[in-house]
Amino acid sequence: MTASTLLERLHAAHRGEVFGEIFYATAAKVARDPSRRAKWATLLELETRTRGRLEDALLSLGSRPAVSPSSRAAACAFGLVAGVAPWRFVLRALLHVARASTRRFEAWEREAPADLREVFHELAAHERAQCIFAESELAGDTRDSIRPVVELLGER
Repeated sequence: MTASTLLERLHAAHRGEVFGEIFYATAAKVARDPSRRAKWATLLELETRTRGRLEDALLSLGSRPAVSPSSRAAACAFGLVAGVAPWRFVLRALLHVARASTRRFEAWEREAPADLREVFHELAAHERAQCIFAESELAGDTRDSIRPVVELLGER
């Protein structure tokens, strides 16, 4: 992987985590159900932690992370919708995005230089935890669905 490709991938992942942070924070604020608010807040914590890891990686390579105002606004708008939309609809959308992201980050992990492979491994694990969460919720396991995310947060 070239240095420019590595930086492009780290920046893309960082933008995604910032988007996720704003999305989850907004959904948590507007959700009416306390259980869903708590789940959004846990997902937000995972996004925040992962964003920080990506910022550290970018800064270590001499690059400053940046996210456009329009991306931030879009994340807020999607979060508003997600916070009040039918739960199953939101979960299916989340699952679709998380599955695609998992595949992308797993491929990036395989191609990453050894010193940054762990960053991409964490990204893939992060997305897998969100997949399991959404799958569990859709299957009706609302009590323990967030556990994979909580466990991942506890590992670091």
